[in-house]
Amino acid sequence: MPETSHSPIYTLGDITGHSALTPVAIAAVRHLADRLFGGEIQTQLDYTETPSVIFSHPPAGSTSLIEDDAKKMHTRVSVYETFFTPYATH
Repeated sequence: MPETSHSPIYTLGDITGHSALTPVAIAAVRHLADRLFGGEIQTQLDYTETPSVIFSHPPAGSTSLIEDDAKKMHTRVSVYETFFTPYATH
C-alpha cells in the first residue's frame, strides 16, 4: 500500500520505485481510489508485467516476457505492434 508514515498521505507515481510511466501512475491512482472510496480493500496494481519504454528514435518498448518465453508459459499469445507519441518532448 502506498501509504506513508504520515497517515493519510499516500505516494504514487515516479517516487514509489516502480515504473516511471504516466499510464502506470494513472492505474495506481485508480486502484488506490478503489481501495479508499470503492470498498475494494484487496485491489492493488500488479507491477510484474508493466511494459517498459525507451523514448529514443526509433522508440522502443517491451513487456516482462519475450515472445518465446510467453509461448512457453501460456497457451495463447498475441503479438501487437503499434506506434506511439510521447506525452512530452521536453
